[in-house]
Amino acid sequence: MPLAVKRGQPCRIEAIGWNLKDEQRAADVEGLATNAGELLLIHRAAAASQFPALIVDENSIVMSEEADRVEPPAVIESPVVISAVIDTPGDSDRYAFSLKQSQKIRFRIDARSIESDLDPHLAVVDSSGKQLAENDDSGPNPDAELIFAAPADGVFHVVVSDAFRHGGPSHYYRLRVLPVAPEFALTLPADTVNVGVGKTAEVMVNVERKEGYNLPVEIQVEGLSAGVTVAPVTSMAEGDSAKSVKLIFTAEAATPPSGNTAGRTPIRIVGRDNASPANVRIATFVIAGTTHRSPDAWLTVTPAP
Repeated sequence: MPLAVKRGQPCRIEAIGWNLKDEQRAADVEGLATNAGELLLIHRAAAASQFPALIVDENSIVMSEEADRVEPPAVIESPVVISAVIDTPGDSDRYAFSLKQSQKIRFRIDARSIESDLDPHLAVVDSSGKQLAENDDSGPNPDAELIFAAPADGVFHVVVSDAFRHGGPSHYYRLRVLPVAPEFALTLPADTVNVGVGKTAEVMVNVERKEGYNLPVEIQVEGLSAGVTVAPVTSMAEGDSAKSVKLIFTAEAATPPSGNTAGRTPIRIVGRDNASPANVRIATFVIAGTTHRSPDAWLTVTPAP
């Protein structure tokens, strides 16, 4: 914890795990990633795995069980990213936000997508406890997300729980509370691009435009190995390219093996809104056999026969 680090700010992250020694738990890090939305991987000596933390532009806080028991809950300023755990079966976490009439806020939980055991249920209630909105699964996403428009000025409570009333240390989550604004997201059908020397390979990039996002998005590949080229393409607001574009990889030479990657090169497919340089998105794909999404694709160049 936390599961998010504010870009450019120092932060202490503490890992949770019954088998971790005290010296393996804490790490002082800084959100140095160029773009919000990237993952910061923290490795601790002798630990079995890396700890991923999301780089964000919003404030990042950890909600303790003690703070969650305060009644009424303190009002939290948004936008914000909250890290917490449903650590007891049947428990729920409650957060208070002050909203103006018609103000729209997006509440999104990351849980199954970050390998948590939590099956999140998300609800919004008013000060009397009346439920105004709820969500369990967001389309094909096993995590919960909803957009809430405040019916009047007031304080509204967001309640996070497990859909099956389970709980425990592995039931962690990240709650993102963000203003609703036009945005885009990029997704890939797979994690690997294979191209032979002297040949080309086509990769479709899906472009999801949310809340009326209507600006061109320039999409390019970063991290290409020598001898491989990909011309940038632009997804326009209208027409065939609005929802998907095609990248064409051309290999003019073989990629020599390097380290333990067996000739594979890590790449990232990045979309930029040229009207707002800070608005950058990295294309992600679903890791096979999981619901976890990753931005780290691989390029493999095979020699000519």
